Amino acid sequence: MHIPLESATPATTGWLALLLAGAIKATLLLALAWIATSAMRRAPAAARHLIWTLALVGALGLPLASFLVPAWPLAWVPALTNGGGNIARPSTSLAGLDGAAPPASTPAGSRDLSLQGRAGAAKEPSGTANVSDPPDRSHATPAAAPPGTAPVPPGHTAFDPRALLRFLPLVWLAGALLVLGRRAIAAIRVAGLRRRATPVTDPSWQAALVRHAASLGIGPVPALLMSDRADVPMTFGTLRPVVLVPGNALEWSAARRDFVLLHELGHIRRHDTLALLIGQLAFALYWFHPLVWVAKRRQRLEAEHACDDQVLQSGALASAYANELLDLATAAHRRDTFGAAALAMARRSQLEGRLLTILDPRHARGSVGWRFVAGALLVTIAATGALAAARPARAKNAGFDPPAVTATVNVATMTATTTAAVLTTNTSTTTTIVAADPAYGPDRHRARPPLPRRPPSPPRRRQP
Repeated sequence: MHIPLESATPATTGWLALLLAGAIKATLLLALAWIATSAMRRAPAAARHLIWTLALVGALGLPLASFLVPAWPLAWVPALTNGGGNIARPSTSLAGLDGAAPPASTPAGSRDLSLQGRAGAAKEPSGTANVSDPPDRSHATPAAAPPGTAPVPPGHTAFDPRALLRFLPLVWLAGALLVLGRRAIAAIRVAGLRRRATPVTDPSWQAALVRHAASLGIGPVPALLMSDRADVPMTFGTLRPVVLVPGNALEWSAARRDFVLLHELGHIRRHDTLALLIGQLAFALYWFHPLVWVAKRRQRLEAEHACDDQVLQSGALASAYANELLDLATAAHRRDTFGAAALAMARRSQLEGRLLTILDPRHARGSVGWRFVAGALLVTIAATGALAAARPARAKNAGFDPPAVTATVNVATMTATTTAAVLTTNTSTTTTIVAADPAYGPDRHRARPPLPRRPPSPPRRRQP
């Protein structure tokens, strides 16, 4: 089985084969993550977030891992190659077109075939090609159309939809640039927001920040900023994380202040900003893949659930935290302009599911242990390595795909479907002709038979 990618340039074909193979393998990896997280609905959200993050990391590293790990040939894996890849084309012989027996076998890779020159023209009853004469296009017969296709009028070229494969890299590049550009624009806006923000110097806020950072094991204490342009609390920054609160945060109650700080510091402790960047990069590589859309959305949602669990695990009452979260989401704008580069605490699109999870006592809270992390990491490495090593098994003659064949042609009886191109001419004895691959279209030019020779004039008699 193979998936042909004809009508594309060799560079485009190899690039498309690599991208499609990575997408197929990423499908299996993300499907395993989906099955695993679906079976862990009652488990802590941190475990599901870890699985989605590792799956996205594996999908992102599949193209690179394909060059690093040794090949693992599998006969049932389809080949994404040009012209069938591991299936060699049957050789085509031009000999015997005039009913003669085919010539003896020639060495592999030979592309020359000999025709009798002018010296042997008199010996051939049917005549041979006179390569010194230009080809006569008036006697050319249009090539027969393949069965099942409509005939093409003379002077027109049939449109092959497979030629659109050449434009697929440009389509992918446009989508990838769109995703990365959205991330870049959001990062520029967040950087401007950080420059215009003012540090929070309130003693109660600073004391609460230091206390909660110490309880979560975060050091050094991240910066705490305030801005009127922010509508909800958010966290951003991969190397230097920052907690940003709205301008009216000083008017909040102590309970809301503690809820907000515990939630945002939970993102920093879990390195969710780095996981957000990984999801964006995987989305830029596989933006056309529906499962990547699902994985990126579920990864971000599980990050919010995990931070909610962090707040509830600290001793907060679920109903009180749900009320504060509802008030914050109500005050937020509908459009999230910083979502590609920042983690907002409350958005209306995620509110319903989060409130149900918060109020459900059957859900497990807390973080994951090092054994679970080590096991998930080993499984991801093994699955990614196995998928990256999977290769289609090649046939023994996979490398033999000759674009030309060797034969002896009688030009007088050669039909219109024979494709030939005259490369060099030996005016003394032989003419070298290379038969092109039939896949490149028939050549309608045919050599004209030699003109009849004028009979010699009788010798003149001398006058006495």
